[in-house]
Amino acid sequence: MSGHELGVDVSHSRIELVIFRVNNLVCALKSTDVQEIIKQQDTTPVHNADDYIVGVINLRGSIVTVVDLHTKFGLNHESESGMRIVITTSDGEAIGLLVDDVDDILMADLNAIEAPPANLNGMDGVYFSGIFKMEDKLVAIINLEELLKIGV
Repeated sequence: MSGHELGVDVSHSRIELVIFRVNNLVCALKSTDVQEIIKQQDTTPVHNADDYIVGVINLRGSIVTVVDLHTKFGLNHESESGMRIVITTSDGEAIGLLVDDVDDILMADLNAIEAPPANLNGMDGVYFSGIFKMEDKLVAIINLEELLKIGV
């Protein structure tokens, strides 16, 4: 996997990642894709929305659609307490990703990132742009564009 495929400047050999958990799956987003991280808030339901859409929240005057990554990935919720919403954008729209916890922000060596498998723990590999190998765990780097496609 090359840095170009991750959408990073390959003149630098590292990328900053925001690491978080969805059930026991360790995931990451490029820090440039993350606007902020907030505590879980009450949402307003959106009728006739896909089942992975939790609802919307008002974040300082902006409407943010909240996507439950557990449902999107076909995982069960292990705990409802302490959840976080990772705020990102897609096509100019603010999107919140509901996750169990945000663990860390770290620099990843591009040489330690490999192409994702076609299937990751039963989830479609298209949702991931790479796998970062840490000493004690594997981190699935989310492909935000694929994850947020409508109707997927």
